Amino acid sequence: MPIPKETLADVRRAYRLIWGYQRRIMDILNLMADEFDSHEFYCWKTLDRDPPAKRGTNPLKKWAWDLLPLYQASFLYTSVGSDLGALKAGEWLLEFYVNSDSIDLKRYQPGEPDALKFGSAEKTNSTISLVAWKCTSDTKADWFRDVWSYSGWPTGSDVLQIEDYPVRAVKLEFPIEDLDDKPAIKAAVSDFRALLKAKLEIADPTIAQFDSPR
Repeated sequence: MPIPKETLADVRRAYRLIWGYQRRIMDILNLMADEFDSHEFYCWKTLDRDPPAKRGTNPLKKWAWDLLPLYQASFLYTSVGSDLGALKAGEWLLEFYVNSDSIDLKRYQPGEPDALKFGSAEKTNSTISLVAWKCTSDTKADWFRDVWSYSGWPTGSDVLQIEDYPVRAVKLEFPIEDLDDKPAIKAAVSDFRALLKAKLEIADPTIAQFDSPR
């Protein structure tokens, strides 16, 4: 079945729109990360699908979703100088979770989810969540493979106690449309830091300081 010329023009416009969106998300995350001097980039992971294929893997045998990495993805940051295989009490993992569409892809499996069955985009949301995972006592564990990969996120303002490890977590979610400038982004980080202090007793003096615009 041929693809109409008018549809291809829409595709070109859509790719340019996605580029602009992803550039903006990357800028937001970089601004947020700059506020946490105590942490450095650790790793990232797409959610509910594979990351883009490596050079030796044929992407034509994968899902089309795998080529849209910022649709849903998490970016993890660890304490500077920490031993990733032997967590120490007081260390904490910082996560930025980008959820470009609040659709649950698992609802449309098995098989590759068909976006034509998702329903109205006006009825879903786009958010960035900030998550903290705090180790409360020394333990032999890996942040990514042992803790993050097998734990769910906290809900609401609740503290999540990880079942198999001495780790507690909190999460704060923000609509992406509200993160429209640098003061709004810094205010979001300020709110998150207040949550860390109240729920996890994290008040790290090496976190970058700034005057909240609120």
